[in-house]
Amino acid sequence: MKKSYAAWAVLLAITLIASLALALTNAVTKDTIAEQERQKAEVVRQNLVASADSFAQLEALEAGDTPRILDIYQGDASGAAAGYVVTVLNKGFGGEIEVTAGFDTAAVLTGISVGGANFSETAGLGAKSKDAAFTDQFKGKQTPLRVIKAGGTPADNTVDAITAATITSNAVTNAVNTAGGYIRELLHLDEEEALEAGSRTATASAQGFAGPVAVTITLDDADKISEMTIGDDSFAETEGFGARALEPGCAQAFIGLTPPLEQGDVDVLSGATFTRTAVVNAVNQAAEMIKNAASSGAKASEQGFAGPVAVTLTLDENGAIKTLEIGDDQFAETEGFGARALEPECAEAFIGKVPPLEAGDVDVLSGATFTRNALIKAINKAAAKLANAGTAAETAEAAPAVEAAETAAEPAAEPAAEPAAPVETADGTTISAKGLTGSFPVTVSFNEDGTVKSVVLGTSDSDMDTSFLAMVNTDAFLGQFAGKATPIEGIDAVSGATISSTAVINAVNELGAANAPAAEAPAAEEGTTVKAQGLTGSFPVTVSFNEDGTVKSVVLGASDSDMDTSFLALVNTDAFLGQFAGKATPVEGIDAVSGATISSTAVINAVNELGAANTPAAEAPAAEEGATVKAQGLTGSFPVTVSFNEDGTVKAVTLGASDSDMDTSFLAMVNTDAFLGQFAGKATPVEGIDAVSGATISSTAVINAVNELGAANAPAAEAAAPAEEGTTVKAQGLTGSFPVTVSFNEDGTVKSVKLGASDSDMDTSFLALVNTD
Repeated sequence: MKKSYAAWAVLLAITLIASLALALTNAVTKDTIAEQERQKAEVVRQNLVASADSFAQLEALEAGDTPRILDIYQGDASGAAAGYVVTVLNKGFGGEIEVTAGFDTAAVLTGISVGGANFSETAGLGAKSKDAAFTDQFKGKQTPLRVIKAGGTPADNTVDAITAATITSNAVTNAVNTAGGYIRELLHLDEEEALEAGSRTATASAQGFAGPVAVTITLDDADKISEMTIGDDSFAETEGFGARALEPGCAQAFIGLTPPLEQGDVDVLSGATFTRTAVVNAVNQAAEMIKNAASSGAKASEQGFAGPVAVTLTLDENGAIKTLEIGDDQFAETEGFGARALEPECAEAFIGKVPPLEAGDVDVLSGATFTRNALIKAINKAAAKLANAGTAAETAEAAPAVEAAETAAEPAAEPAAEPAAPVETADGTTISAKGLTGSFPVTVSFNEDGTVKSVVLGTSDSDMDTSFLAMVNTDAFLGQFAGKATPIEGIDAVSGATISSTAVINAVNELGAANAPAAEAPAAEEGTTVKAQGLTGSFPVTVSFNEDGTVKSVVLGASDSDMDTSFLALVNTDAFLGQFAGKATPVEGIDAVSGATISSTAVINAVNELGAANTPAAEAPAAEEGATVKAQGLTGSFPVTVSFNEDGTVKAVTLGASDSDMDTSFLAMVNTDAFLGQFAGKATPVEGIDAVSGATISSTAVINAVNELGAANAPAAEAAAPAEEGTTVKAQGLTGSFPVTVSFNEDGTVKSVKLGASDSDMDTSFLALVNTD
């Protein structure tokens, strides 16, 4: 023990000396390091705004979540603003990334610099975000920007992603967008978008001596300035000089003048040339905005599938669409789907139509329902501005969101909450129906034979819905239900109140289903039943088979979702279900019902699932012919057959038909020599396979299937490394797999867990979330 005391004393002394040395070193070097970082930042700012002869730091922002602005500098040249530099902190794939972005006085990017003290993106991948090949893309562009992968359509608002480093690419771009958004707000560059069509008042801003100078003007019918104010919260001109612009006499000197103005047209602000120039420039900008609003039509935008869909239109003297422009720099709809809205044919289809429009009025953007609905909403909103129709027209004439979502290839919106349970009264049974912004009671009474006797509507709990409800609460609409059996078809919705009309129809059908006697369950020998997934709920599909295994009959039960009732009624017909009779599974060539594609596909998949269970298991193919596995596509599955060479490399890959019609077009894109030929001669797990643009999910499914069969074809692996080094197993992620290595203590408890890289780029971001201490 006495000897150990001496050893501990020596160790303590060494520790204290080392700590003291480190502390002294830090004290001596920290100022030097800070100075070096400051000088480096100055060099970056000077490179980004080369014309500036000095930089002044603007007011710091409060700290918040990433992306977060760290600092903002204004570059000045000869006493006037020359540009701005903003540093933003964002989270990348490996950790924090600092992005410094430079802008000119019109918020155009002059360049960016990527790095930071904690930069730790993957070498050869995310670390390429520092390279000029990536950063130079931002020069000369305006935010907001979006990232596109290889094969995407480039535009003025796009940057190419770094291959296999999409997370880093997006992190940098989002940081740049954050910086750009602040500068655009600082310079009031987005205010033109808020100008109503036909408005005679506008606000604009121009750079003065110490900051932006905002001006609001109103023009009379002769285009002369009738009212004018100067300044806003950002006004910071010098007291005694530019600040005199806030005095009433300055704005008064412009009254009666007709823009555009020259600098010598108004004798104001003597000795404050920068401020006077800014005021005159802002007046001219505001006047131009007013003239554009009168001549170029109205602008409006609505949320599409991936972002806002903007339109600008003009109307002729009859109220018909004369000109239409679709899209702006924030347009980000899906390539091959919503992005088709930018094709000239889409806008041309609306010329001559009289708003407000409904979804069925123009046959455009098949398969991109969300984009089409956003486009029509935006057109109706813009037309309402021109016609001074008020806010009601802006929300009334969209196709019912529920009906549109049924045919969309894009994911459907989250369904509305379930209505309250029906309440029986002496007058009938009442249920709450969902309108545009509120709900209202629907009371239905039935005849003895189960047909509808009467439908009565109550008051909506939303004032905004009152006018729409008045349009459907009429004998002309409600009288259509009398004497009909549920589920009811062929009810004419009220133009201008489609959502409320649909809500009434669904409510009547729901109460009709509750009023009808329960159907007997099919006997086991009459068929086998499976649950099929509709748009917002599920429904039973019962299939019986002939002795030869072909389909005898298909019977559908009721959906557990009211929202799906109307769609199920469209597919529960002899015309649709009769197509299955006599066909062997998996069935092909079934025509889906227009307007109920998701429900149609669900029935087809259910029949195929039961057909597979009804048939005897197929024998495994001979080894020389290859092995087959099912791969999961977007909405169904398809067989992938892989044969291997003697050395274990891939010989050939063959794809079968998908059991989902919706996947057929995507499968055709990957079932090509160009894609499948990439596998030949490669050892599994294969890497570096180029996915097919527009069919990424199907491409990834093929790659995963090849790797799965490759693993089964490979000789058994040697025993794992000794316990102290750990044992490794493949774990399945969302779209690929990754190695997990676990080492154990002598008592069998876990010592450590280490994760390797995923063989799927799509899983990289998820793996980063779990690969943490």
